[in-house]
This record gives sequence, structure tokens and C-alpha cells, in this order.
Amino acid sequence: MLRDLKSVGSRRVLYLSEPLVVQLERHRDRQEAERRAVRARWHDEERLVFRNAGGGPVDVDNFGQSVPRICKAAGLGHWSIHELRHSCASLLLAQDVPLEVVSEQLGHSSIRVTKDVSGHLLPSSKIKAAGYKIGYKRPGRRPARRFDQRVGAPRGI
Repeated sequence: MLRDLKSVGSRRVLYLSEPLVVQLERHRDRQEAERRAVRARWHDEERLVFRNAGGGPVDVDNFGQSVPRICKAAGLGHWSIHELRHSCASLLLAQDVPLEVVSEQLGHSSIRVTKDVSGHLLPSSKIKAAGYKIGYKRPGRRPARRFDQRVGAPRGI
């Protein structure tokens, strides 16, 4: 049996990249072939993206334990589902995706949750803002630097 979502805000639209859509379409085609192979034993009333061998829902605990194995098999090393979510946030923020958008994609209840969890990844935005304010964004100019208040001296980033 499928469980209810964590909150009403958990139901959301996800915007996917074209390469991911292509991979999901291939995945669906493989599942269709699996369904044809087992016919009557296939259970897919929920039309799930990720299913067990019989077409039914994947057990949540088993899925969490499977993620590191799947990542290793893909050549990524050992990653938990939570590490993948955090890495997603890190990559999006590194690409200057606005915090609000990252928060929505992750399904956080508020932007504050995202800031509390991933806020340490935002200093580059502050550096960039300092650079714009004092005109150091032009090529050949020295980049902005963070001032470490504990020591009282500028520190290069």
C-alpha cells in the first residue's frame, strides 16, 4: 500500500531536463517489456515510475538500502538518498539557481528550510554581490574578498 505524502505541499510539479526525460522514457520502455514478460503476475494499478519485480510499489526501506548499490553500479561511489538530495541542492545553487526555486524543487515547506540546510553554499553569491558593487566584475580586475571578522583581516576566497 502506498503511503500519504508527508504534507499537502509535498505534491508538486517537477521540471525535468531533456536528458532525464529521455532516460525516464527508456526506463518506461524497459518496464513495459518486463510487464509483457510476466503478464498476469504484473501489478501496476498505481502506474508507478519505480516498481518492484512484480510491478508493485517498491518497499521504502529496501529502496533506501538500494540507492547506494545503484550509485556504485553507475560508477558514482557510495551515496545515500539524502546525500543525493543535498548534492542536487548544492549543484543547483552553484549554478546560481535562485534559493526559492531550489526550495520548491526539493519540496521544502519554506525557503527557510532550504537556507538552513544549504545556506553554507551561498557565500559565493555574497562575494559576487560585493564584486558587482565595487566594479570588480570586469576582466583583469581583482575579485571581491570576504572579510573574516574574527581575525579582522581580509581573506581570499
